[in-house]
Amino acid sequence: MDVAISVNGLRKRYGRQDVLGVVDLEAPAGAVYGLLGLNGSGKTTTIECLLGLLWPGGGRIAVLGSAPASLCRLGGRVAAVFDTPCLHPRLTAREELEHTRLLLGGRGRPIEEVEERLGLGRHRRVRTSRLSLGNRRRLSIALALLGRPELVILDEPFSGLDAGGVEDLLALIGELNRRDGTSFFLSSHQLAYMERICSHAAFLHGGRIAAAGEVAVLLEGGARLSVRVDDVSRARLALAGSVRDDALRDAGDGRLELALDGVDPAEVNRTLVLAGVGVSELRVERRGLEQLFHKLVGGQG
Repeated sequence: MDVAISVNGLRKRYGRQDVLGVVDLEAPAGAVYGLLGLNGSGKTTTIECLLGLLWPGGGRIAVLGSAPASLCRLGGRVAAVFDTPCLHPRLTAREELEHTRLLLGGRGRPIEEVEERLGLGRHRRVRTSRLSLGNRRRLSIALALLGRPELVILDEPFSGLDAGGVEDLLALIGELNRRDGTSFFLSSHQLAYMERICSHAAFLHGGRIAAAGEVAVLLEGGARLSVRVDDVSRARLALAGSVRDDALRDAGDGRLELALDGVDPAEVNRTLVLAGVGVSELRVERRGLEQLFHKLVGGQG
């Protein structure tokens, strides 16, 4: 199968309010796909529609080639974890895992393996009601991975995790994706983390997809050269003959920024030095997902 998730023309309305208005996206099989957007942008609503938990107002959805209403027949090929962990408060962490393994008919990964991967070994005898939010999040993800799903859907996966927990989760997603070919669909507003792990992404804003595609392609272009000089006015004059005026801007604090579109940083430095302009810093800054997002939404949020 070439496509893990396909969404065409998805719409959702609550009363008179349009939450999703014509959402189109395609997550390739084997990808780590990020659905990116601010809180309230419709990310969780999209996931609930994918899983058949909400009835959409229109459009077509296929998850591993099946309609949302048929996912219950896929035998655990799809697993999902939402932002708020839902666990039985009287069961221990190990008992939760054992219960899920019974539901899977004994199939899937050994319990000890997921305990080790998620750092839950020392908490196996602790009731879930007494676990920290971060450890409840770890346990929820462990439950999702227990059955060796082909597709894992995680809503705000980094919520409640400390820095170490985030690093562990990023490493685990990368390992399972590379080694087992597991597809991931992650929704989050934490763009710095998503940029580190996602192969593909879609920006959801105002209930619509503002941009989507491979992360490497989305981030093409947009690189800028930041130059700190002792005299901004003289530096602008020196560069006037070789750099378009609309590609050069005063960034304040003695810095000039220019788009790296056919511009050689070494040549810029040489031009300034020959003109007698003192250059104290020369740095290439490449656009990330956060910068791209702010450009797409016009600085909102």
